[in-house]
Amino acid sequence: MINDNCKNEYRLLAESALAATSEEYRSSASATIAVNALALPEMHKARTVMLYVSVYKEPATLALIVKLLETGKKVCLPRCADFAADGSRISEERTLEARRIKSIEHLVPGPYGIPEPVADDSISPVVKPSKIDLVILPCVACGEDCSRLGHGAGYYDLFIKELKRDTFKAALCYDKILLEGIPMDEHDEYMNAVITEKTVYRWRP
Repeated sequence: MINDNCKNEYRLLAESALAATSEEYRSSASATIAVNALALPEMHKARTVMLYVSVYKEPATLALIVKLLETGKKVCLPRCADFAADGSRISEERTLEARRIKSIEHLVPGPYGIPEPVADDSISPVVKPSKIDLVILPCVACGEDCSRLGHGAGYYDLFIKELKRDTFKAALCYDKILLEGIPMDEHDEYMNAVITEKTVYRWRP
């Protein structure tokens, strides 16, 4: 079992590296990362794709979401299922559900300020994890070996386990935020690909 303090040290390193980037760099890199994500052969094959709405200084995903919708993909975004529609907490277990969207206009602020689908099955129906072909997960940082450092809340840990075995998992990361030696716990999973503005790193078992 890896000490959480060890991961937090890496999160601080990543946050420091991110703070040192310029808005111009992030904007340019985000556009290229989106192009690289769209060019993945696995993306072309996927019928149902899950990703997330970026916040703060993360690689921007809204343009990618819109493009995927335009190309006819079934697009899912995560919603914190441990909160009710009115924002009250209904479970101590941090859980996610994937909901399909047809427009970014149907997004509302989530409990952590991250835009997420409305909790309305007639607008954004729930999609079973087993129906998702490709998922792009958020990260604080990644490594060239396709290790992923999450935010530490644990929302994706259980969700990943519910995906199909062959679901393609990827993360978007600025090249300047790549770290070496990211600590990986027993329950942590390597990504199939880490997409940066310079290249796509693929996991080699």
